[in-house]
Amino acid sequence: MITFLIVFFVFFFTSKAVIDRNRRRKKRRTAWLLEESLPKSDGQNTDNRYILYHEKKMADDAAYEEYVEWCKFHGETPMNKEGFGLIRSEEWKIEEKIRKALK
Repeated sequence: MITFLIVFFVFFFTSKAVIDRNRRRKKRRTAWLLEESLPKSDGQNTDNRYILYHEKKMADDAAYEEYVEWCKFHGETPMNKEGFGLIRSEEWKIEEKIRKALK
């Protein structure tokens, strides 16, 4: 019985480590792919990080819209949108309303 538990825990923790490593790799690949797919700016505003972030967000929104259209065409249910850790102002306002309603 003890041998079984030891083998189980070793397998569980090693498989969890492999899954976590693969998730980190996938995030890096996705970030790199997103960076490469973004439109290049004309060079006038490349030093302004807010403009660059906004361009990335717009490209991400366009890619998600294309994905939703693809899902509709194939009869699939689209995933929730991910990416860009900062909350957009509309989403923030909605969350604030929900928080106030729950108090």
